[in-house]
Amino acid sequence: MKTSYVARCVQRNTPETDLQNQVMHIVQWTENGKEFSQRCYSSDPMTAITEVMEAHKKEALLKDFEEMSQYP
Repeated sequence: MKTSYVARCVQRNTPETDLQNQVMHIVQWTENGKEFSQRCYSSDPMTAITEVMEAHKKEALLKDFEEMSQYP
């Protein structure tokens, strides 16, 4: 199970990055006691977390579907 999602900007805010709609974020989470991270472009840290969590949900659904399709 994936838990403890946190996110932060990769770089410090600057006048240039403040003008950008999206900047690079690092999203970190824990899964079965191991720490993982993923980078993504997003408008803010909470949106980055939401996007990564949604990707994880899609991956889990796809995995479940593939497992179910193995049975006749």
